[in-house]
Amino acid sequence: MASLIERYEAGETVEVWQELIDADAAVRQSGGEVAAQARGVAERAMRRVRGNVELLIGRLEELGYRFSRREAAITAPAADTDALVEQVEAQIGPLPLALVAFYRQIGEIDLRGELPAWEPPGAWADGAPLAGVADDARCYADPLVVPPLRALVDQLEELAEELAALEPEEALLIGFSGDALAKREGDDAGGLYGILLPDPAFDTDLEAHGATTFGDYLRDALRWSGFPGWIHYAEPPLETIEALRANFERF
Repeated sequence: MASLIERYEAGETVEVWQELIDADAAVRQSGGEVAAQARGVAERAMRRVRGNVELLIGRLEELGYRFSRREAAITAPAADTDALVEQVEAQIGPLPLALVAFYRQIGEIDLRGELPAWEPPGAWADGAPLAGVADDARCYADPLVVPPLRALVDQLEELAEELAALEPEEALLIGFSGDALAKREGDDAGGLYGILLPDPAFDTDLEAHGATTFGDYLRDALRWSGFPGWIHYAEPPLETIEALRANFERF
């Protein structure tokens, strides 16, 4: 019988991912080999995410895209990642395996920026009308952003009192990244995508986002060439989106 890693590498990426989600916390409790397989799947997925994003960044630059923080568009993992993971898990409990794999394989992604020539106009400036909604409703391209592990460490330090008061079996809502409006107009203008921690599962739910889990968020974002907000537009630039995501590796 093929292992989870073998099945994943053979193309059953979504199926294996879903099986590991369905296992919930049991993925850590069902024996060393299963846990090792789960970590192996997560790390292979995040290596593919990294390769896809690196391709995307180069293609965006060819179009003239201006990154807000080019040095943070994608970064290497922090040298002290394992130590920081241990520190966070000592403070709040286990982190989902998929999130840990992201920090070990990537570090940070920040695709915020602008491309003035991209249609529909205003996608990065004033927003554009939502499809099928009132004319004054606006939406934004919602560039893919995954903050570094250090941001989580800093946030937990700010939430020290809440952590101290946390009861067993309780979880704390942690701000994961700004929502589409916050990414464009600043943190004070919008809201947050959040995750509940601790979470011993393979993947974790992403609160206040259409995607179900962190893994779904990454797939959704890259399906839309790094800008999942395009799904709300009546006439997104489909040819450009298709060119930007060409030959992405499934994860």
